[in-house]
Amino acid sequence: MILRWSNDSQLTGAREKALADYIVHKGLASRGLRDEILVQLCNQAWKNDNPEKVWQLMARCLAAFQPGPALSKLV
Repeated sequence: MILRWSNDSQLTGAREKALADYIVHKGLASRGLRDEILVQLCNQAWKNDNPEKVWQLMARCLAAFQPGPALSKLV
């Protein structure tokens, strides 16, 4: 889902928002999935030609939930 959100240039407007909301909802619903979502977003932002879109989703996720203790120790 994250790959599609960050790489699909035809995903715009309401569909883009719906997919971003779905990803955030998945993180809210599963504490174990939160760190995985954040790590995948970091991987997508690294050496990406268009990292702004990835950072937008990262900001949405971080506004909704915090990283878990294991990921927080790395920062």
